[in-house]
Amino acid sequence: MPAIEVENVSKSYGSVHALDDISFKVKRNTIFGFLGPNGAGKSTTIGILLQFLKQDRGTVRIFDEDVTHNAALKSRLSIIPDADLPRISGLKLIRHTARYYGHQGQQLREQLNRIVNQVGIREFVGRNTKTLSKGQKTKIKIANALISDPELIIADEPTSGLDPMARTDFLRLVDRLVNEEDKTFFFSSHVIGEVEKIADELVILNRGKVVANGTLAQIGQLIPTPNAYQISGDGLSLSLLESLEGITDVEVISDERFVVQTSEPQNSPQFLMALLQHPDVLLHSFTRESMNLEKIFMHSVNGGATQ
Repeated sequence: MPAIEVENVSKSYGSVHALDDISFKVKRNTIFGFLGPNGAGKSTTIGILLQFLKQDRGTVRIFDEDVTHNAALKSRLSIIPDADLPRISGLKLIRHTARYYGHQGQQLREQLNRIVNQVGIREFVGRNTKTLSKGQKTKIKIANALISDPELIIADEPTSGLDPMARTDFLRLVDRLVNEEDKTFFFSSHVIGEVEKIADELVILNRGKVVANGTLAQIGQLIPTPNAYQISGDGLSLSLLESLEGITDVEVISDERFVVQTSEPQNSPQFLMALLQHPDVLLHSFTRESMNLEKIFMHSVNGGATQ
């Protein structure tokens, strides 16, 4: 049973098609990345998952239950919003959320103590949120999302504005939540590197359509991999590389490092032999370029891969 199942969902705002017949599934106990450029429809999708918005067509199921008018589902999921926090103490906010979900007395105190320690907010949880840094506010949001012990956490750009150390701490916490506490984590992000690092599966959305869906390996198989090589060495130059037969494009990385594309077979690029035999060239390295998520993303949003 999937944690999330979206089937043929569409949503329009007047003549603007925010979502156009999108479908995808999120497996339980996984980290699911939701990628797309600005205006792709990510926030609209999250709004529909949480039923802040109503889709025009299609169905959305969470834990095999239709989300429409289903108040019982609220206790099984929570959100880490992109919006700012109310100007009260973090402790007051988290207590209020805990009571909303029915935590009282000793149960509330034990759960609060556990979450405060788990997220690492004890030093500043009692301060007014307006005095906190971006990273500290994000940790308060995480603690507030976890206080109800949800099965599914939906996060909208959770690492936006975080410094590298705070981002690393956040990703480690997400990994623990999924792998040690059996949570499901669905998050939208503009930071392709962090999605590539931790997501088990992902969807790439563009102009309201799903243009890629699956694991990184599955999506990569949909995209033709160019015969591209990164080379470095003494005596290399743009003019020399462009003059070699079989090279179709050259990208300059530095004075001694280049990425070249070739029309030649992968197992026997003849330009390599020409460079090895050239009297003024001493090669230092020669590696075939691999397909990473950034390349997959750019290919997908530019009309390449399809679902």
